[in-house]
Amino acid sequence: MRIGPWGDIRQALESGEIDAISGMFYSEECDKSVDFSPPYSVIHHAIFVRRDGPAIETEEDLRGKEIIVMRGDIMHDYVRENGLNDKPVLADTQADALRLLSSGKHDCALVANLPGLYWARELELSNIVTVGPVLHHSDYCYAVMEGNAELQHHFGEGLATLGKTGAHKSIYDKWLGVLEPRGIPRATVLKYAAIAAVPLVLILAASLLWTPLVKKQVVNSAKRARSKEQHLDHLNRVLTAIRNVNRLIVAETNPKRLIERVCANLTETLGYYNAWIALTDETGAVTVTASSGFHDGFGVMRKRLERGEFSACMRRALTRNELVVVHDPPVECLDCPLSLEYASRAGLIARLVHGDRVYGVLTVSVPGIYAHDAEEQQLFSEVASDLAFALCKIEDTQALLFATSVINSSPAVAFVWESAEDWPVRYVSENVERLCGFTAKDFVSGAMPYANLVHPADLKRVAWEAASSSADRAAETVAHTPYRIVTQDGDVKWVECMTTIQRAEDGHAEAYCGILLDITDRKQIEHERDVLEEQLLQASEREQQRIGRDLHDGLGQYLTSIAFMSAAVSKRLGDKSLYEARTAAEIQQLANEAVRQSRLLAKGLCPVGIEEGDLKQGMLQLTRDTEAMFGISCYFECDETAVVHDSQNAIYLYRIAQESISNAVRHGRARNVELRLERKTNGIALTITDDGVGIPEKLETGEGMGIQIMKRRAKMIGAFLDIRRAAEGGTIVRCLLTANEGQMTRIGIK
Repeated sequence: MRIGPWGDIRQALESGEIDAISGMFYSEECDKSVDFSPPYSVIHHAIFVRRDGPAIETEEDLRGKEIIVMRGDIMHDYVRENGLNDKPVLADTQADALRLLSSGKHDCALVANLPGLYWARELELSNIVTVGPVLHHSDYCYAVMEGNAELQHHFGEGLATLGKTGAHKSIYDKWLGVLEPRGIPRATVLKYAAIAAVPLVLILAASLLWTPLVKKQVVNSAKRARSKEQHLDHLNRVLTAIRNVNRLIVAETNPKRLIERVCANLTETLGYYNAWIALTDETGAVTVTASSGFHDGFGVMRKRLERGEFSACMRRALTRNELVVVHDPPVECLDCPLSLEYASRAGLIARLVHGDRVYGVLTVSVPGIYAHDAEEQQLFSEVASDLAFALCKIEDTQALLFATSVINSSPAVAFVWESAEDWPVRYVSENVERLCGFTAKDFVSGAMPYANLVHPADLKRVAWEAASSSADRAAETVAHTPYRIVTQDGDVKWVECMTTIQRAEDGHAEAYCGILLDITDRKQIEHERDVLEEQLLQASEREQQRIGRDLHDGLGQYLTSIAFMSAAVSKRLGDKSLYEARTAAEIQQLANEAVRQSRLLAKGLCPVGIEEGDLKQGMLQLTRDTEAMFGISCYFECDETAVVHDSQNAIYLYRIAQESISNAVRHGRARNVELRLERKTNGIALTITDDGVGIPEKLETGEGMGIQIMKRRAKMIGAFLDIRRAAEGGTIVRCLLTANEGQMTRIGIK
């Protein structure tokens, strides 16, 4: 065990000189340098001033003031982060901070409230009081060196065990007595009584005369001493009740049990005579109530609350930030069935609010003479504030547990990754084991970095997608395409990853939150469908080529014969000057045109040279045939280095160009079409542009069969296909055949 100034102890933990600190306030900033156990207490901080010091009613009033804080304490960080004072006055302990303030130096001190009240009494600093609002709620935890997950786990397990066995109270009393208020020692009471009595005794001895005036003064002095002792005793009982409530807030997870036990604790120490709590939902309707210290009257009150019939004091409390004081309930609250049970006591009512959420009201009764005591009201407000904070935490915890239950029972696996090398895992849902065989502990402990789960062939692409999205400060998500993972058994699975980016204030990516879905079955179906589609396209291509050859070798030959025969008949009839010679000549022209058309069709169905890989020659012939068939201008430009070696790839590119030209003429009414084949750094690019009406921004009847077949052909050869409306009119079709032929990429239409 080591005892020392807080700043030295904190630095010793961060440097690894010590293993743990028995009590440290949790904050996100501190969590970056140390690890925390679950909280075993909730502490809030207050503003301490001298009774004759400056008026401080709000946090804003602290600006420009000389503020004392404990070095390295959470209030040290709070003052700087909120810009209250760039150079606060630093003390080594909270006691030193309050001594310094009491001595007349500086304006105020910001310390934890209960320890501050303890030290003020222990050191007899009677000239300082608390003022203004509660500044900050803090979870009080064990702190261990950053990364010491084993020790952190032991503390968490130990606290859970103490909570279940009930041993928490005895240990709390022994080691955290600084937070437990102490009664006023009888010696101190006798001291104050002696101080008040000595002057009277001296007067009596000097005058030897016992007058009614002296007797009255003695009686009044004794009454004041007893009154002060009673008030201090009452405050001590209230502080004891608050301490007990504080323990409940940390341990209880059920709202109904919490408010029932809070009411019981507030009254069992006799700090408050009775207490009741009503919780409301977001619509303002009462959902649950609890009470303590009443006879039978609260049953009537409960029914009225459930019907939405609120007393006047409760309605006022629900609409005000400050507490409501009812001096004489039997007179002021005629509509309240509990008013007669307050007798000569006053009522204090506070709204339970945390952030923007109102959780209900807390009501207690106190002796009327204490109702306006500043310290009394401050303590009661803190109880209400702590209780609201606890209800908020329970609500958040229940929501988190529900979400966790839903995720763990679903096929979706939730991850939180750090934006660091190999993507260390901060959190992963328990159902991750069903996905990959590794447990959540494997990931969170660092034994299994997420990068080790990603298939080596996909890792570079996944990293590039994350880095690209993170670099774009406007991006909120990572555009991941499906990738593969390798399970603990060595199996390969496909996953779809939907990821959002968590950014720091300066915009850089701090972490990633994502959901993983196993799409292995879907990818298998897609693969089988792709294989079938490829087989169908290849069969279709073979059938087209067969029909083309049949047109050229069969029908084309017959038509050629008819043309020759028609020419011969026309010549013989012409030699005889017969009228039928003209008709024969027309038949010859029609036959020649049929031959020409059949040859063009045959070339389109079975392009010459494409099978041998001569894509350039095929494209050039396509432009000539287009001009001959449709009577438009069709131009082809080719980069000499743009060579496609694979005949299947060449045929599919040819078909994409052929379909693009057909669409431009038939649907776009284009008069000019240009084809360009060129080499890019990442592959061969085919571009077809036209001057037609352009593809609509949104296709009314969906994609036509031609576009769908173009996309399928591009997908089969691992090409990227982009079809879009040109800015100046017409349509642009781009098809990029990547260097790694056969690798599937994204396909889209814009």
